[in-house]
Amino acid sequence: LALLPEVAAGVVFFGIPALVTVLVSVIGAVFFEALFQKVTKQKIVVKNLSAVVSGIMLALVLPSTTPVWMVLLGDLVAMIIAKGLFGGIGSNVFNPALTGRAVLFISFPAAIGASWAGGTVALEDVDNYFIDIGRVNGILPKKECIPGEKIEMGKQIKVYVSKVDNNGKGMFILLSRNHYGFVKRLFELEIPEITDGTVMLYSVAREAGVRSKVAVYSEYSNIDPIGSCIGERGSRIARILDELHGEKIDIVKYDKDPEAFIRNALAPAKDLHVIITDPKKQEAIVVADKDNFSLAIGKKGLNARLASKLTHYKIDIKNLEQAREMGINFKD
Repeated sequence: LALLPEVAAGVVFFGIPALVTVLVSVIGAVFFEALFQKVTKQKIVVKNLSAVVSGIMLALVLPSTTPVWMVLLGDLVAMIIAKGLFGGIGSNVFNPALTGRAVLFISFPAAIGASWAGGTVALEDVDNYFIDIGRVNGILPKKECIPGEKIEMGKQIKVYVSKVDNNGKGMFILLSRNHYGFVKRLFELEIPEITDGTVMLYSVAREAGVRSKVAVYSEYSNIDPIGSCIGERGSRIARILDELHGEKIDIVKYDKDPEAFIRNALAPAKDLHVIITDPKKQEAIVVADKDNFSLAIGKKGLNARLASKLTHYKIDIKNLEQAREMGINFKD
């Protein structure tokens, strides 16, 4: 039964002589049957998905004049026929609820680290909010919210998809608003130059509700990556700040030279001397004068911590006196 939709689609649309088409369809069905069955643990759903996926494979091996929709339509028609011919089995194959869960399981893992979701706050309990994101509710733990923000029932809300799991009984989708990826997705949403690749987002470091640092750069000499993120009269960054409820953001320029990048990351501190002590372990010493020492460290060490996360370097900040005691001297 799992192979019927593929074979039928090949025969109906491309004729019995199209043996290559049918062969590729059957091979695709067998492969994806095994793969999706192992992942989703939903055997009947897999048969439905394998038809769609193998239909796409058919379109890839056929001449470019064959539209993808025609192949997929053939699979769909074949599954409807199977539903009618095989009664209860066919009905299970075409069960929309099961199909929906399988489609979600395939689509949401692809979203992790690559996308996010928008939804409506549907329910609340002691520890969580339940966000209606379409076919399923995602779970937004209250500890994953931005500190101090107030979330109201029925409110439209943006969330970051941090985890997807399928236990065989249903879909578990874990959401977050304090993940550093949430800031990254906001930039991708609001900055067209990041979306089209003119400006590249290198890394993000965040302490939710307090401050984030975002490193950007451009391969084009005529493009100002920081200015692109700020926007005219600060319009772009203002929309991001509104979503983060006033969380501060430092936008810094990424540099391939680690010394320059570390100096940029430690802004607003200036006139810093950076020494890479171990490139393999990514360790560096930064020497700051008395006017910039406290700025480099930041309140409760926040600036230094974020700079370390942003650059992926362990940063040890010293004042001039401490540097001299270590044998490090600078000419005036």
